Amino acid sequence: MLARLLFAAASVAFAIAVTGCARVEQALAPEPTVVTIEATQAVPGADVNGELAEGLPADLPLWPGADVRSSTAASDAYTLALVTTEKFDDVVPGLAAGFERAGWEVMEELAGDEGSEAGTASASPRATVLTVSGAAGGGIVTVTEGEGAVLIEYVIGSAS
Repeated sequence: MLARLLFAAASVAFAIAVTGCARVEQALAPEPTVVTIEATQAVPGADVNGELAEGLPADLPLWPGADVRSSTAASDAYTLALVTTEKFDDVVPGLAAGFERAGWEVMEELAGDEGSEAGTASASPRATVLTVSGAAGGGIVTVTEGEGAVLIEYVIGSAS
């Protein structure tokens, strides 16, 4: 009889421990982070911090959350400079994918990462140039890695 009582108590304790552990584990687990395409790629109409010149192509992919450093539009060309604190290695493929997703063609991607040894004063930043073409025109987008920030510079010629 005592053995049955001990067995029953052990079984109940085991069941409580197993279900209790799952509840504790669930309570301590962090909420999942949902990453959208818009957070990892440039998209047309993305929210940026600052004023954009009137007349920029509506389908021009912008890096979400970037700060506008400069923005100009003329009858035949558009220039735009954005700064973001995202990682260079995330921005370059995210821009290329964003252009392609928006219907632009990324014709060439030239990358340069030469520089001198780490820790020397003359080390060059990494840079990539995307040659793009779309309905609004064509041009280049230069992505340059700086200290703690990435500069994205657009020079787009109008198709008209």
